[in-house]
Amino acid sequence: MNPVQESPSRKADWVKAAFRCLHAKKSWCGRIHAHKLLAIGDLLGVIDQPFKFTLYQYGPYSFDLDSEIARLEAFGVLDVQFTKPGYGPRYTVVQDDCEGADKAFEGLERVAEKVGSWPSKKLELVSTCLWAAVKENMRGDEEIVNRVKALKPRYSKQEVQEALESAKGLQKDLQK
Repeated sequence: MNPVQESPSRKADWVKAAFRCLHAKKSWCGRIHAHKLLAIGDLLGVIDQPFKFTLYQYGPYSFDLDSEIARLEAFGVLDVQFTKPGYGPRYTVVQDDCEGADKAFEGLERVAEKVGSWPSKKLELVSTCLWAAVKENMRGDEEIVNRVKALKPRYSKQEVQEALESAKGLQKDLQK
């Protein structure tokens, strides 16, 4: 992959593209959804985005991405709505100076096509399975399931196994 320019405008373009793609797929469009969309695309090698991810409480997470979302919210580029009690906010791009689809975002659109409608729980588990496989270089299904189960004891082994199958399906579909 090519080196990534990390200027604030480039980061802003990725955030706006992520929320545009999520909206197109009828996603909840919360912060977790943007994090997981970008992380999954990155872990699968489908996109070359500028954020650094680490394994955190709900799976792959980028402090830098979260800061950029907050910055765009503060400058009125993103609108935030609290539409359901008990749920986090939904984000909408309200200032979009991006004309047409940039080639850099085609991979993001492909990932969103597959995962955009998934609930945050599934995104969390699938992205964590991919993290274990890619970043921690785990290969066997049992090894990945045990690692994710250890990281996320609130989920059943069956839920983690189903997430791993979804992760493998994404790899097959998107790494063509």
